[in-house]
Amino acid sequence: MEIIAGKARHVNYEAIASIIYTIPKLAGVGLTENQAKEQGIEVRIGKIPVRANSRALCSDDVEGMVKFVADAKADRILRRAHFASCRFRINR
Repeated sequence: MEIIAGKARHVNYEAIASIIYTIPKLAGVGLTENQAKEQGIEVRIGKIPVRANSRALCSDDVEGMVKFVADAKADRILRRAHFASCRFRINR
């Protein structure tokens, strides 16, 4: 859209999700824990088992984990990643 409007193009590669299509699948978006630390950001890590998700419980597909990397000072999420089966989804 920027190009059509005659403006400079900008791509925020941190906002592009990555996924590995295996069973279970691996997916994530944002800065990794190591990338954040390399940038001098103090991080907090949160891990939630997929078992805590009601949709996963209903489908009896409870294996996996969701990991959040957050900026400890700004209280802002830097990354969301999950390791779970193909049936598990995290809505925005």
